Amino acid sequence: MVNIPSISKKMLTRKLKKLVQSCEDKGLTIVICDDPSPDSLASALALKRIAEHFHIGANIFYRGDIQNKTLLNLMEEDLSMLQSVADLNDMRLAFVDAVPSQLKHITRPPLIIITHYEGDARDIKAELKDIRSGVETTSSIMIEYLKRLNITVDKQLAAQLLYAIRDATRGLITNLYEFDLKAYLEVFPDADVDLLMRLEHPSVKSETFADLAEAIKNKMLKDTHLVTSIGYTKDPSTLSKVCDYLLDLEGISTVLTFAIGKTSIYVYAKSKNIEVHMRNMLEKVFGAWGEARGTPVYATLEIPLGVFETVLQGEKDITKSKELLFESIKNVVSSKYFAVMETKE
Repeated sequence: MVNIPSISKKMLTRKLKKLVQSCEDKGLTIVICDDPSPDSLASALALKRIAEHFHIGANIFYRGDIQNKTLLNLMEEDLSMLQSVADLNDMRLAFVDAVPSQLKHITRPPLIIITHYEGDARDIKAELKDIRSGVETTSSIMIEYLKRLNITVDKQLAAQLLYAIRDATRGLITNLYEFDLKAYLEVFPDADVDLLMRLEHPSVKSETFADLAEAIKNKMLKDTHLVTSIGYTKDPSTLSKVCDYLLDLEGISTVLTFAIGKTSIYVYAKSKNIEVHMRNMLEKVFGAWGEARGTPVYATLEIPLGVFETVLQGEKDITKSKELLFESIKNVVSSKYFAVMETKE
């Protein structure tokens, strides 16, 4: 871990306060990574609460999907979908749980960067740059700022910060650094425990059970790895919950599920094997077709359907064409995934 001396932490805290207060005229625009994780959302909300404490307006912008709909509904008033990079022109930006290289749609250097990051951060530019390695969550860093600024952590924010740390460490089991554990214990007494439970066990839509049945029908097993699909769908948001259910099956360590939409194939994968880094795994398997996003535990990827359009050439029967396309995609996805998993093992 990169240890920051207490005097440096005090300087960073004072600088954060000064920079936030300098945004009085235009407010602070907080930008997080695409398809944000619970850690991205909680740490961004923490910075928003810091800004509000100093009577500065703040907005959180994101792109992509949020898998946990309970979390999405909870933060509805705090979040805005980023429609265009032009929307950020002349705004005072803060990157939270992200660095510029992870936000390819944004080229302007930010005012503030606060994140945990394992890469080389020497060339990253910002007036305040708090980038730490050896820390599992940005939420843990934000808890430190909240406490150093003597800002009361409300019950909702505390629950989200705890959930973020639990989500990133698989329930405090893996990759839990001492810094993260201290931060977790710091805010635990302030949390709404009922909300924390709802975040960890969100309500299930009826469509999820239909998709689960389809996934069970389509499942393919190899050792402890399972690949399946819910087929054609207008709403791929059930993939994560279907994946969770299948991961509970005896003897299963990793699950990859996919759905076929109008223009894309949506992939979601999750693992309970601590030796598997799921985002890196998806990047290795399908990186030539799309960019994997997520965490070591779970990851998502969107593949343009155009990659498989040649399968349909010459087919006139729509039903037969869809069946042919589905089988082709299933065979390619499963064979590529299983091949990489076998190589790793």
